[in-house]
Amino acid sequence: MPSPDEVVNHFRAKGWSEASLSSIPSAEIAATAAGIEQDVICYCGCPRQSIYDCSCRTAAELRGRILDELARLGGSGFDLTTGGGRTAAAREVLRVLATELGDHVVQHDDKKDTFTWVFVMALVLGCVVIAVRRRGARRASGDHGLPP
Repeated sequence: MPSPDEVVNHFRAKGWSEASLSSIPSAEIAATAAGIEQDVICYCGCPRQSIYDCSCRTAAELRGRILDELARLGGSGFDLTTGGGRTAAAREVLRVLATELGDHVVQHDDKKDTFTWVFVMALVLGCVVIAVRRRGARRASGDHGLPP
């Protein structure tokens, strides 16, 4: 995870003014960058791991790229001083990386959520089908579940 000082120095190198730098919560931006790093898979050939965990040169370059994108977005309308602005910027960075590097490099939570949703719905549907079949079998046999 980049330190708050690294964030400030990186943004300064990208042309941010001292007035702008004083308004950004650098610790929160560092945490945002770390969160993005955990969602990006290193493609250097090492075991499939995030660039947050990988120590190769490719991962280091991608970590710098994430800070570049955050600095660019902060200067183009994304409010990095708020949690919502940092979240929106993080989504945009992941979208940009997925577009440029390929979808296989970025882990998408929406795909995980879709799988979970489909699994739960299939499970519920299966339970409904079993309940309807059992009820139909009871009616066919004349057993309505009432005591005689």
